[in-house]
Amino acid sequence: MYLFGEDIRLDYVELYAIEMWAHSTSPQEEYKAGVLESDIMILLLGSELRQGVREEVQLAKEKGIPILAFQCTRYERGDDLEAFVTKELRQNATWYEYKKAHELSEKVRESLTKLIVEGFKQWQRLGVRVIQEADGVSTTPESLSLKLDAALFRLSKGDISKAKPMFEEIAALDRGNFEAHFQLAYILDNVPPYNHQEAVEHLRVATQIRPEDFAARFNLAAALIHAGEPIEAIKNFDLIEWKIDFRRNNDAAVTLGKLCLFRAEARANTRDPKQRQAALNDLEKARMILEAVNNAAARYWLEQIEDRKKYIDQQLTSS
Repeated sequence: MYLFGEDIRLDYVELYAIEMWAHSTSPQEEYKAGVLESDIMILLLGSELRQGVREEVQLAKEKGIPILAFQCTRYERGDDLEAFVTKELRQNATWYEYKKAHELSEKVRESLTKLIVEGFKQWQRLGVRVIQEADGVSTTPESLSLKLDAALFRLSKGDISKAKPMFEEIAALDRGNFEAHFQLAYILDNVPPYNHQEAVEHLRVATQIRPEDFAARFNLAAALIHAGEPIEAIKNFDLIEWKIDFRRNNDAAVTLGKLCLFRAEARANTRDPKQRQAALNDLEKARMILEAVNNAAARYWLEQIEDRKKYIDQQLTSS
């Protein structure tokens, strides 16, 4: 993680700009949704307390999101902020103080590393206990939650051979269990021996349970390509393309670039000469978006573009 540049004076300008941008009252609904989707809250405090900060911290507390609070010692806290720190943050946040911007950068790096390492160790210990408990009970409607947690932990450890039958068992017993269908489809579509058609069926169920779930719809479109149903794959990609605001952040931009690459492949698989130009347009759109991002994920998908062009030409010449 890299927060600051070499010129510390510019760092303070950036921090000031962020503070001026932050709304002085309540955060907007879209911003609240962003807080709830976060894994960690990093809180930078100056001398005064914004009402919006109270609400953001409350949202994080209710969701159980870890809070890392940083206070610059060069500023004297106002009365409201002092009371807030004493009553709210001291008990609900990991607290750090700093004087200069480069010190803040180091403390953020250190605290995130510690949080990730400790969190991983706790998850490991909890996962082992969950598996032991789950293996000791039969699969019943009452034990589904425990069994699902055990299956997810085994999947995270790469133990596919044991995770897969657990997901199958849960999906069969509870057809409305989104997570079981979603994870089982991922295994069937991406792990040998593949069963792309079965993956499609589980993802159809998952999208019926949660019609607005972006990941399920994207995975369904990808599985449809693998299962030899490119027309339906294109329709599903078209359904979710408009939901991606690539200006929001780099992850959204990479996702849109990736969607264009996959849809180009689906267009090529139709072996329809009319789809060739549309496929090439998708590739060019992907290139423009990914080049603008220029992070590791974007560079990885950029490398796929030339191979996709060759694939498109091969599909059309062999039709």
